[in-house]
Amino acid sequence: MLYPLKLNPLFKQRLWGGNRLARVLGLTVPPGPPTGELWAVSDHPAGQSLIANGPFCGKTLGEITELYPQELLGRENCPGRFPLLLKILDAGARLSVQVHPDDCYASQYEQDNGKTEMWYILQAGPRAEIVYGLRSGVTAGHLLRSLRAGTVEQLLNRVKVKAGDVFFIPAGLVHALGEDILAAEVQQNSDITYRLYDYGRVDENGLPRELHIAKALAVVNCRLHPGPYTLGKPFRCDKFAVDLLRVDNCTVCHKLIHGLEICLVLQGSGQVLTRPKLELRAGDALVLPACLKTIILKGQMQLLRTRLNPGLS
Repeated sequence: MLYPLKLNPLFKQRLWGGNRLARVLGLTVPPGPPTGELWAVSDHPAGQSLIANGPFCGKTLGEITELYPQELLGRENCPGRFPLLLKILDAGARLSVQVHPDDCYASQYEQDNGKTEMWYILQAGPRAEIVYGLRSGVTAGHLLRSLRAGTVEQLLNRVKVKAGDVFFIPAGLVHALGEDILAAEVQQNSDITYRLYDYGRVDENGLPRELHIAKALAVVNCRLHPGPYTLGKPFRCDKFAVDLLRVDNCTVCHKLIHGLEICLVLQGSGQVLTRPKLELRAGDALVLPACLKTIILKGQMQLLRTRLNPGLS
């Protein structure tokens, strides 16, 4: 039988990376260029999470998904790979203005999944903001003309952010994480990003970073204006459900009544009372297979909990 799977983190160096993974979460990041992403749960060709505990230690999440789809996901047939990808984003500088395709477009043109995601803001500077859609009334024609004229920034809807804010990023929504932000991201298992605008930046070789104007314009939905969300109650979309799980200096018997759960430790530390005990700290990810009934958690922790079935409370 499968058991709670703790995963080793994968660190991704990015041009826009910051220092909060080390400074705020206390993680040891690789030396060299700034680290922008921690891939906490990944079964993707660009990075495979390795199991860090128990008999499957050293195996990839992809291998476990393929070998035990029913026990892990609650499904008899493996969907090709683990359906979700969880990250922590550390933005020292603003990210490119971008958009992601939906499943239909990605399947036809990229032979991949689409990408719907959400952000949970962990920490933000006093002037931190994001690009969250386009201003009301902007059309695809306006967007194309502004890209040609170099005035696209005038069309972007900017939103101030603070710790605890939740932002839903459906496929087709123009968006960009701003500087001075640490955010957890739950998304479909896809790494497809179409850049619309990148503020004239260059890469490590001094060359402009690639833009994907034609593909971005093909998938952008100018009418998307998602409302504000919180995790005071579970957030749901058609791809996943997310809420917060707190362990307040106590021992908790946590029942898994809705199948697979993924827990990402956001604050504090604690243990899963398996044999041997499994230590957890901020930045750790725990995959709880669908075949489990209960686990015992102990400590002082706040965890971001993600489930596959958004229809369940």
